Amino acid sequence: MNALYHQTNELLKETQHIFIKLEKCTDQEVAILERDIQNRIETITRNCEKLDILAYKDPAGRTQANKSRIDQLKHENKHLQSALHMLQIKKKKKESEILEREQLLQRKFTSLREEETAIFIDHSLHHQNALNRANKNLDDLLSTSKGILSNLKEQRITLKGAQKKLMNFANTLGLSNTTMRLIENRVKEDKYILFGGMFITMLVIFFVIFYLKV
Repeated sequence: MNALYHQTNELLKETQHIFIKLEKCTDQEVAILERDIQNRIETITRNCEKLDILAYKDPAGRTQANKSRIDQLKHENKHLQSALHMLQIKKKKKESEILEREQLLQRKFTSLREEETAIFIDHSLHHQNALNRANKNLDDLLSTSKGILSNLKEQRITLKGAQKKLMNFANTLGLSNTTMRLIENRVKEDKYILFGGMFITMLVIFFVIFYLKV
């Protein structure tokens, strides 16, 4: 009995020493030591049960003394069980806090990504609307320019027709060569004015298109 008692008492002290080591261990080492402590507590419990049986086999005068020593082992073993239980509760609380913190960070990250996506979509929509307005303005400008060029073309055709009729009319009236040259010079001046207007119009259209694209 004495051998089993001393063995159990030594196991009890070693287990108490392991609790002190836990403060400097990593999470992985804590898990290993936690299982070791649990196994040691179970061994101490079984040894105490064996000591209870052996105590009654000793002489009557030693029974009470043996029982007191065994009760002391049981009492200290209960302290170990309580300490292990508190350790497990603390560990679960820490894991729960880490999980909650990760979930909170994930929610913040998700909200931030959604906000960034909304800003990006709003910016893209604004940019698209600006492009649509620019395209519409460009189409309107091209349509107006096309109309101006068509009018200039019609005026040129009309002017040529008028020139031809005027020449025929002058020939019919028998106007002098000087008068005919004056008429031709005026027609040429009108033609230069017409082409100059067309050139200026095309130049304005070019600069407007270039500005809108930039």
